[in-house]
Formats: sequence, structure tokens, C-alpha cells
Amino acid sequence: MLGNTLTEKAIINKWVEVEGQNFSPPATAIVLEYVNSSTSKWPLNEELIATQVEKLKKELDMYDSHLSKNRYLVAGHYSLVDLFHTALLMQIKHLRGSL
Repeated sequence: MLGNTLTEKAIINKWVEVEGQNFSPPATAIVLEYVNSSTSKWPLNEELIATQVEKLKKELDMYDSHLSKNRYLVAGHYSLVDLFHTALLMQIKHLRGSL
């Protein structure tokens, strides 16, 4: 999960940064808007959702490019980085459906 070699560990660290800086902010904003809207009974901020979805789609295009050549983000096996992404993607899928 954390990498077997120094190279794998470095690649995992890179993807952790990508996830934390580029993927997680828009994904978390989408999840929070859906959750807060449903629990507070206020309407969804569709503009916020649309803006965050566009940011996320740009990131997912980069991921698609990488994953078209690799089964997982790092070293041909499931790692901590894949797990980080899976949780938010599953929440979005459950709350919103497909992007």
C-alpha cells in the first residue's frame, strides 16, 4: 500500500500531492454541497456544483490518460493513493450519479 521501493514511494508521494491539491478540493466541495443541502433542506448551489465538476473533470481527464496505460496509479498494484481517490469518487457517485 505504501510502495515497495524508493521509486514507488516517491511516485506515491507525488500522487498524494496531486490528490490533495487538485483532486480532493473540488471532489470534497461537491460532496459537502450535496450533504449540506440535504441535511439543511436548502437548495443545491448548482453554480458551485457546475464549477467544481468542471475542475474535477479536468483532473479526471489526466487520470484517464494515466490509467489508459496503467491498471493502477502506482506500480501495477492497488496502493494507498488509489484508496484515497476511491472514497471520494464513491461518495460522489452515490450522491450525484455519474459525472
